[in-house]
Amino acid sequence: VDTAPVQQEGSPPQQQMDAVAPAQQQEVERQEQQAASPPQPVTPEQQANVVAARQQAIAANAREQAIAANLREQSLVRERAQGQANVKAAFAKRSEAKRVEKLLKWQAISNRT
Repeated sequence: VDTAPVQQEGSPPQQQMDAVAPAQQQEVERQEQQAASPPQPVTPEQQANVVAARQQAIAANAREQAIAANLREQSLVRERAQGQANVKAAFAKRSEAKRVEKLLKWQAISNRT
C-alpha cells in the first residue's frame, strides 16, 4: 500500500521523496537499476525454482479450497442438526400442549358431574 502523501499542486517532488521510507526508496532504486540493465538469461535452476513455487502455490490453493469446502459442509451439517432439533422440540411442545388440553377437558367434564 502506497502511504506516500499525494503530490499537491506546488508541492515539490523532493518533498514527496523525503516522506518515503528509506527501505522503500532502496527498493525503488533497485527496481530502476534492474529495469535499466539488460535481462539476464534464466538458468535451469531458476526455472526449476519457478516451477516448484508454482506447484507449491497450486497445492496450497487446493488445500485452502478443500478446507473451505469442509468447513461449509460442517456448517451445513450443524445447521441441519439444529433444524432437526428445533423440529423435535416443536413437536414435543405441541404434544405437551395437546396433552394438557385433553387433561383440562377431562377435568372440566369431571367438575360438571
